[in-house]
Amino acid sequence: MFRIASVIVLVLSVLTSVGGKIPIPVGEGNGAHIEVDLNGDGKNEKIGWTSFADLEGETFYRLYVDDHDGNRLWSGPAVEDEENPYIFFKSDYGDSMPLIALDVDMDGNIELLAPEALGDIAPLHYRILRWLGDRFVALEPKVLMPASRERLVWRSTESAYGTWVTNIYRDGIDVFRMDLVKFYAEQKIEIAELLVRFDKKGAEILKWTKEFAPYRNDEESKERKFSGSDANTYIARIGHKDHYNSRGVKLKSVISILRQDRANYYKGNGDSEDSGVGIFDTVAKRSRIDSMDIYPVDISLGELEKSILHGMPLLKIYVDANKLFVKAID
Repeated sequence: MFRIASVIVLVLSVLTSVGGKIPIPVGEGNGAHIEVDLNGDGKNEKIGWTSFADLEGETFYRLYVDDHDGNRLWSGPAVEDEENPYIFFKSDYGDSMPLIALDVDMDGNIELLAPEALGDIAPLHYRILRWLGDRFVALEPKVLMPASRERLVWRSTESAYGTWVTNIYRDGIDVFRMDLVKFYAEQKIEIAELLVRFDKKGAEILKWTKEFAPYRNDEESKERKFSGSDANTYIARIGHKDHYNSRGVKLKSVISILRQDRANYYKGNGDSEDSGVGIFDTVAKRSRIDSMDIYPVDISLGELEKSILHGMPLLKIYVDANKLFVKAID
């Protein structure tokens, strides 16, 4: 399912491919790490990350590398800066956490790949950090895009339109399921689904499980949600303060603004028209918003996005499992 704020979802475990082990994260939280032979001596080093700052909706992680005996080889900076290529984070509008380590360009050096957090509809760039024997060095971020029906390749792009990989999920021992998004200038969206296997050229497409089809909302379901009052429906005025997080940083995505609206409301700092139903009254409950799908009602996706990102609309929102049905009422 396409998400306005896509979040990379992975089951963290050891990945074994036909050509040997392709290292991905094991463990969770501060214990998460990747084991890979960085220096070519036949012994695995550990690429790990640990949190150093935790604010509502944002947790920052610093990177480190230990040798096989546990000695620290390198540590990254610990600064609360989402633009720093060596800082990883989980935030209101997505995660930017290590995904996989392999020799992307076949130059003999291991690269660490991590998706950049998304702000609404945009190509999913991956940060690429190359190990140079004693430190990681940041390279230009790349997008995983189709070169043919059989292959995905790494490319640079600044275009807001085109075809790119968005959500990635584990699907078996060495296979990933990926959503492929085709986005047109006239706000038309098509979605396909692939099964792929990473390799040093990018990723081999094993199967097209779903061909490209227009992204459509369930109109009948949406109308039913707004047929009357409901315990799962609330009103949200997207005010000026909802556009900024608790650190005063301007939010970049629809999903993060909707979450901040609920945080402000339940902290007693909401707008006069706001109402609440208790669904998002704690930090833990609000964290669910990050992975929920947004269904615009009686408005196009582009118009809804523009309204929330650049305006102060009054919204009626119905919560249904992992879906948010959003309707502008003024």
